[in-house]
Parts: sequence; C-alpha cells; structure tokens
Amino acid sequence: MKPWSVFFAVLLLSLLSTAGAAASGREPSQGEMRAEVAKLVSAAEKLTTLWPWSSPVPEVAQAAAYGKAIAPFLVSILADDPDSLGESPPEVNWNVQQQVALALCKIYGVTEEGGHVYMNRASREQNANVKRFWLRKVYEQ
Repeated sequence: MKPWSVFFAVLLLSLLSTAGAAASGREPSQGEMRAEVAKLVSAAEKLTTLWPWSSPVPEVAQAAAYGKAIAPFLVSILADDPDSLGESPPEVNWNVQQQVALALCKIYGVTEEGGHVYMNRASREQNANVKRFWLRKVYEQ
C-alpha cells in the first residue's frame, strides 16, 4: 500500500469515527476533543511555511468535524497578540495560531481572511482583533 493511501485511510477512519459518535447521539468527551486539539497543534508545529502559502493541515478538518463543541478548546490556544515582539511567551507559534484559526473558520463557516486568521503581513491591530473575534463568535450563543 502506498504511503498516501495509508494516510487517506487513516484520515477517513478518523472522520468516520467522529461522525459516527455524532450520529449515534453521543457527545464527544472532553478527553477526545483535547486529544484532537493536541494532534492539530502537533501537526501545525511541524509546518515550515505559514498559511496561505501552505494549505491547512488535515488535522484542521478532523478537529472541525467535532463542530462547535471543540471550539472552546481551540479558542483557548489563540494568543492575545502574536505580534508582541519579544513580549510573547515562547510557546506562541504562528503556524499553530493560523491552523487553529482555520479550524474555527471551518466550524463556523467564516471566510479565511485577516481578522479571522492571524496574518504575518497584517497590522498589529488587525492581528490583535483575531482572538477577540473568536471569543465573541464562540461565546455568543
């Protein structure tokens, strides 16, 4: 079996198990969602190119398959201001920030653009609004 076919088989099984839990009426556990977020973060940390020059990692779709239930876990990862030049904690990773925001865009059907996703060429003010936007969106229900 070719490596890419194994990858797609694993991706399909993951998506089917997530969809199966939702279809059975079973809510995903916090542990399942934390594990899914950890997979997303791990995959994003391996990226060497920022979005939009690199596509969203497959884990974005896998996390988004959990729907709004996973959104609070995702929004908790977003930095208040990833542009804070030396003031940021070392764990702020632009690739992680972007991929998490892309998952939120997919969940909420929001366009992938500045103001919704951190952009390395956006103004500091625009990037500072990303987390505020997602906090309002996730908790407005």
